[in-house]
Amino acid sequence: MNPSRPQIFAIDLGTSKFCVARLSETSDAQGGFAIDSLAVPAKGTKRGMVVDFSAALECLSALIDEAESRWNCDIVNGVVGIAGSHLRSHLAKGNIAIGPKQIVDASTLLRIEEQMYDAFAQSSAAVQRELLDSIPVHYQIDQRDAVDDPLGFSGVNLSADFLMIDADKAYLRDIVRLVNGAGVKVTRLASEPLASAYVCAGEDFRELGCCVVDIGGGTSDGLVFAHGKPALAFSVPMAGFAMTSDLAVALNVPLREAERIKTIYGLSSSQLEQITTEDLYGAQKSVPGEVIAKILEARCRELTVSIAKHLVPFKGRLGGGVLLTGGGSQLNGVAELMSASMRIPVRTVNPRWQKAFTSGPVRQERLAPKFATALGLLVLGALPDAISYNRAPTNVPSVAIPSGVMSRLRAWLREMS
Repeated sequence: MNPSRPQIFAIDLGTSKFCVARLSETSDAQGGFAIDSLAVPAKGTKRGMVVDFSAALECLSALIDEAESRWNCDIVNGVVGIAGSHLRSHLAKGNIAIGPKQIVDASTLLRIEEQMYDAFAQSSAAVQRELLDSIPVHYQIDQRDAVDDPLGFSGVNLSADFLMIDADKAYLRDIVRLVNGAGVKVTRLASEPLASAYVCAGEDFRELGCCVVDIGGGTSDGLVFAHGKPALAFSVPMAGFAMTSDLAVALNVPLREAERIKTIYGLSSSQLEQITTEDLYGAQKSVPGEVIAKILEARCRELTVSIAKHLVPFKGRLGGGVLLTGGGSQLNGVAELMSASMRIPVRTVNPRWQKAFTSGPVRQERLAPKFATALGLLVLGALPDAISYNRAPTNVPSVAIPSGVMSRLRAWLREMS
């Protein structure tokens, strides 16, 4: 990798696809940045988690090789997303003495973040769990009102509330071995609900309160914002593949044909009298559109109920509604169904990365909802200190990016957020 052209890589190991994305500096005079992404059908995964190590390794290795060939680079390091029902989140509070100067500076924030990490490491949960992300929600100096940024304020004590996201420790170890086995060093592990939310929820939505739900192939990952701050991360083991499977079983058609019907027609199939398809034996047959719509609607309603259960504590505080992203969010009519069921606004959104592009055209498929997680992981890789406190796996080198270029990159990303 040419050090004069810094690059950051992200890997999303989804149920339906494996994706690698790259953020790199362009060679144009304006000094912009470009995004590339490449995806292949996933192997060895189920409901957002790896279930066949050898199949997943073969698939990921082939993807990395193809990406290196297409982009003419070496993918040495990468940020890796973590999803699955093993993810958990909770709020925790830290409290420290500000110090002899009694002025909050960067070292004060680092100490309280270290305290949160150490407290988790010493808890009983740490035997089987690993802290992925620790996100400051707000700070309080002495008995004053809470603030978002305490830097520069004077006081005696600093307390802070953090959203802690943790995962199964043994599974994380397996993911690191898997990615290392494909020739890529893991620079950071990050929760996928956080990654998707960061590129899909604008400031206005976060301030009003909203929930970003990434409907993937095997899981639907969500992150709730309350009063502009992350308040809950969750994962539902149900998503697009369940809908495809329902159609395949009910209609006696191959999975590929069920996926085609779902993708093209979705819930809008109820408006069609007949839809022509092909059964497992290759014979043509017609199915009433209303039948297809009812099959999909049943699963969508089940998914809606599961999501709504996580939103109960935030009733009346989600003025921004629910923002759907991910490949499963493209199902025709799903946003309208969820909105009617939950009685709050629900809409499908694209990752907002395109707002940062100022030089040259960008292919729109790279900005589609199905790539929200990969794009979010790139942001987390470029801005680790702006989102959360997270330790990379030990003995892993950091990405070597010149400080001047990184400063411009961070300013560029902050402008779009």
